[in-house]
Amino acid sequence: MEKISVGKLLKKRRNESSLTQRQVANQVGVTEATVSRWESGDIDNMRRDKIASLANALKVSPLLIMGIDDTEQIYKPVNSDELELLDDYRGVDVEDRNMIRSMLKRFKIGRFQSMNQAW
Repeated sequence: MEKISVGKLLKKRRNESSLTQRQVANQVGVTEATVSRWESGDIDNMRRDKIASLANALKVSPLLIMGIDDTEQIYKPVNSDELELLDDYRGVDVEDRNMIRSMLKRFKIGRFQSMNQAW
């Protein structure tokens, strides 16, 4: 199976996000022509700040843009509340982490069951 180029992945993700090259360019702070050249492979080295902005605009991992990781997972930036939770989680022992995971699963199941009961 042939590996898809980074430029084609960028174009694919932009189209999946229903964004024009102009919209991406405005979000990243470059010209529309630059976005076109990234997608066509004419420009294959980007500045780090542009990689980060483009990853955010397309909701992909910066590693995908750098050609390091070819998984097309949707990238979700972490907000400050999530960072705080992650710091708290890292500060507890393994037993407490397991309990937290168990509680989260129960919340998910409970929410699913209550949604089914509403039907």
